[in-house]
Parts: sequence; structure tokens; C-alpha cells
Amino acid sequence: MEIIKKIPATAIEVELFLNSVRSKLPSDFIEFYLESNGAKLFDENRYFYLYPLDRIFEINEMYHQDGFALNYLIFGNNGGDAAIGVNLETGSIHELIYISSDDEIPTLLGKTMKEFIESDG
Repeated sequence: MEIIKKIPATAIEVELFLNSVRSKLPSDFIEFYLESNGAKLFDENRYFYLYPLDRIFEINEMYHQDGFALNYLIFGNNGGDAAIGVNLETGSIHELIYISSDDEIPTLLGKTMKEFIESDG
């Protein structure tokens, strides 16, 4: 996938963010944000927008209050009908359809942040 990176998050921004997260996040997720505080990832078939750290909690508050993706930290979207989130139990990255049936299983995009970013679909 092509990546359009943003300015890296500072160590202080990452530390403040991590102090607010109730779960341990995968190291490659943190490493990514130290390289790029949000990004656009795309190829000929897919598009993902990854939010900057300062937007992640605001977005999660908005969706979690409706009971959406409670075991996930949403950190992006696909530009359409789905959020991108890290599973707070496994650390894997999933695509979560915004409006779906209760029994719909999120689509695995990568077992790690690195695998998600380097995937070719």
C-alpha cells in the first residue's frame, strides 16, 4: 500500500495518549505513531484514513456511547462504511462495519499494525 505520512507524534504526545488508554497497545502501533501521527494508506482497491492521536478519543467516545466496537480502539476509517480499530485484547487490526447485525464478525486486516500497513489486500 502507498502511505502518505503526517508529521510524527512527539514522545510526549504518545505518552499522554498511552496514559489515557485503559489497555496496553501493541508496540508496532505505538512505533507507527512515532513515525506518523495519522496517515492515508491506499492502493487501487482500498483506502484507509488513520486519525491523529488527538482525535482518537473524541471519535471513540462518539461511537462507544452507541455500543459500537466496545472492545476496540478505533483509530481510522476506510473512507466509507467502516471503522478501523485495534482489538484491545489481541492487538489485531480489524475493519468494523458501522451499521451491521450484532453477530457480524469484524474483518481481520492484520494481526499486527505492521502486517496491516504492509498488506496488499
